[in-house]
Amino acid sequence: MAPSAHNIISVLVFSGIGVYTGVKFFEPIIIEQLRKDGNLRSDIEIPEFDKDGNRIIGGLNKTDEPSVKNAFWDELRQKLELPANEKKNIKIDLADLNKTVEEKNSDKKD
Repeated sequence: MAPSAHNIISVLVFSGIGVYTGVKFFEPIIIEQLRKDGNLRSDIEIPEFDKDGNRIIGGLNKTDEPSVKNAFWDELRQKLELPANEKKNIKIDLADLNKTVEEKNSDKKD
């Protein structure tokens, strides 16, 4: 490759990284300001952010307490610690697990 091609590729890579990190940094700030000003559109889905700027997905974020965040793994660990004869009939029900997480979230909010 010619030296100019390397320069162009380098500029493109660093520009892409700059745009990506800029969007990740400024997105929560801009959404919060638009919400305060009353200029936030209601016809499109707007992502929710916590007070630290972390995106909240499905009602959970990275800063949730571990018992809520890791409910699936806690339940799985409990089922694996059962005696061998009880393990045969274990089925993990995701609907039940989601209900448990929602209940813990609602308890946390109260």
